[in-house]
Amino acid sequence: MEGAPLGRIEITFTSPGRGGSAETLESRWIIEGAEVRGFNVNSDPSMGGIPVESVEISYSSMTYQYFTKDSKGVRSGSMEETKWRV
Repeated sequence: MEGAPLGRIEITFTSPGRGGSAETLESRWIIEGAEVRGFNVNSDPSMGGIPVESVEISYSSMTYQYFTKDSKGVRSGSMEETKWRV
């Protein structure tokens, strides 16, 4: 599994909807050129010994998309993004 190419990975963060409505998009990570660098499974004593998986990846770039919020935590604009290249 180590060295296996994954390509593009998108991870979306949401919050529960209000009053039974659908979840609300809060932010997103878009990871390009991802490869598996390590994979490990260990039992976690703090969680009753259940197996916990860890995956270490490398990547060529990452884009963080998010909504800006005002001091009350209310969205104050459209989605913005920041991009890093490694």
